[in-house]
Amino acid sequence: MNKFPEPETPSNIEEEKNIVIEEEFLKELQIQNRLLEAELEEKTANIEERKKYAAKIFNLISWYYISVGLIIILNIILPACPFFEGKIKSLNDNVIIVLLSGSLINTVSMFIIVAKYLFPKTNPKVYSGTTTI
Repeated sequence: MNKFPEPETPSNIEEEKNIVIEEEFLKELQIQNRLLEAELEEKTANIEERKKYAAKIFNLISWYYISVGLIIILNIILPACPFFEGKIKSLNDNVIIVLLSGSLINTVSMFIIVAKYLFPKTNPKVYSGTTTI
């Protein structure tokens, strides 16, 4: 009986090295996979939040314009109504101009803010240096 183990041949050493390299490569791929899954979940959550806030901002702007339209309509109807004869004066033209121009500026700025939020400019990530065996 031989008490000493057989010396490793070069093919056994190469096989062990290949196994270690493959295990390290597999671990690296698993880490990259987890990172990509987390990034996908984050982007999905962002899309859902953006949809929710886009609808809220649209409703806000809609109600704002409904109230501005109502003010203008009431400004035309109420002074001409016989019930309010002389009690209600119509708004000054300057007030109406300020109201309409403020509405326009508000709407344009909201659309710019929403567009920048919904469609941010992002730099695409470049994945390079993939290891092959």
